[in-house]
Amino acid sequence: MNVAKSSSGFVEYIYDSQLIAMVAEEDTCVGFLLAGIGQRTKKNELNFAVVGDDATQEEIMGHMNRFILREDIAIILVTYGAAAKIKNFLLEYESFLPVILEIPSKYHPYDPAEDFIMTKLIDKYSEDEQRRPSLSKS
Repeated sequence: MNVAKSSSGFVEYIYDSQLIAMVAEEDTCVGFLLAGIGQRTKKNELNFAVVGDDATQEEIMGHMNRFILREDIAIILVTYGAAAKIKNFLLEYESFLPVILEIPSKYHPYDPAEDFIMTKLIDKYSEDEQRRPSLSKS
């Protein structure tokens, strides 16, 4: 990874190639692999991990840590089923890269109440609303 400062003052992260990684059940992994996200490095490392409903928290975290430490991965997709088992980690994760996104699957449909990104946005919006001065006229 190369880091450069742009003329606007923002830090730019420049990678030779950026990948999407996935921690999901078999059906979702197959769908994304058919779409072309699959990759195997020269060290025989994959950018996806198939985890079923019987996967343990330790197993899922092992895959997540492996993907987080790889500099060539920019996005990690995690299905709701796997994300539910590592919810505390996801709520505390604040790193810029890689971005971790929860996605629905055939077995775990979308539920905004369980979406940690929506939860963070609602919390942030609530904090901003509380700090905003009242504009009502007396």
